[in-house]
Amino acid sequence: MPHPAIRELTGPQRRTVAALLTAGSIEAAADAAGVNRNTVSRWMQEDPFRVELARARARLFDETMMQLQEVMRESVRVLAGLLKSKSEGVRSRAVGIALGLGMKATEAIDLGERVRRLEDINAGRE
Repeated sequence: MPHPAIRELTGPQRRTVAALLTAGSIEAAADAAGVNRNTVSRWMQEDPFRVELARARARLFDETMMQLQEVMRESVRVLAGLLKSKSEGVRSRAVGIALGLGMKATEAIDLGERVRRLEDINAGRE
């Protein structure tokens, strides 16, 4: 349920939010949405617009991360297939890549766990 203070965006504001997700600049987004650049700058100072832009960016980020996860799954399948290659050079390169990625993933997981423990200590939960 939207916050009571957040009003519905106008059509031009909704178009501008969408344009800001793909345009390379505020000027380009304003042009794409058919509004003045100064108007976009003003809207970006208003809570309803900023909230909706943040929500739209979060949705786009989530969708992009889901696509990236699928690409990663397929990449792992391809890499696993390369480990069975008849070419020793291909197998060797695939092994090096797999080991390197495995080590990076292990380090990232370990670092995340260490940060979580530190946050727990800092919050007095441990």
